[in-house]
Amino acid sequence: MDTFPPFNQQLLWIAILSILSILALKVIKKKNLLAIPSTTIASINLKDVIYNFGFYLVLSIAVVPLVFALVKNTYIKSPIETISLFQLFFMTLVSGFILCYLKIKKIVLFKKPASFGEAFIKVLLYLIVIFPIVSLIGQLCDTYLYLAYDVRGYEQLAVTYLKKTIHNPLALGASVISIVILAPLTEELLFRGLLLNFFQNRFGSWPAVFISGILFALFHYSHSQGFGNVSLLCALSFFGVMLGAFYLMTASLIYPMMLHAIFNLLSTLRILFLENS
Repeated sequence: MDTFPPFNQQLLWIAILSILSILALKVIKKKNLLAIPSTTIASINLKDVIYNFGFYLVLSIAVVPLVFALVKNTYIKSPIETISLFQLFFMTLVSGFILCYLKIKKIVLFKKPASFGEAFIKVLLYLIVIFPIVSLIGQLCDTYLYLAYDVRGYEQLAVTYLKKTIHNPLALGASVISIVILAPLTEELLFRGLLLNFFQNRFGSWPAVFISGILFALFHYSHSQGFGNVSLLCALSFFGVMLGAFYLMTASLIYPMMLHAIFNLLSTLRILFLENS
């Protein structure tokens, strides 16, 4: 965020989110949204995790930066276009590799729902329940940083990056596709499809949900975000845990992927149309 609201506005927002969160918790209890099964969805071994995360890390740390350095001055006019298209290509390559790997190994993570319309409604209802809690966690952390360390403004790396694409249609289109479609697909494959199943086979359902959720949050850490990492990691840890619970409840990666995609879409629309209005 570029500016921070006055303290009284922060308290008002916390009060509103607290009321909504209490209602959400009641819905969670009534609908047994945390009653996740202990049955294993897929058998994932350590080699599966190493191969797929290894492919991601090699590409992100070594290959992509090297190729980018070689072509950044000759391929595309705008640096933001280059970054956006490379991000799109990189995430397509990673998700494609994982999907091919799963196909070859005959590991089924995408159980087709009986009705996609019914699945979409289920995802929306689940999002409505968890969204105020995610927002409340982030707001409480922001207010704490404001009071304890006088942190009045910070901006997440992804927000800064997206804002830079606003006046470049090609970069904006590539960024939106990456954020709304490819990021949910790639991250759900890695953290719910691979990690959660791997840990569930060894430690049980809830430990796997918490471990994969926290690792998912840490995946979004960036040194440049400074104190903003506190709010981001706390909120995303809860979001990651709920994505994991949703996955085990539905036994299909389609549901958390849809939830993740809609969450990212709402965040993208807020950045594009509210923060820049």
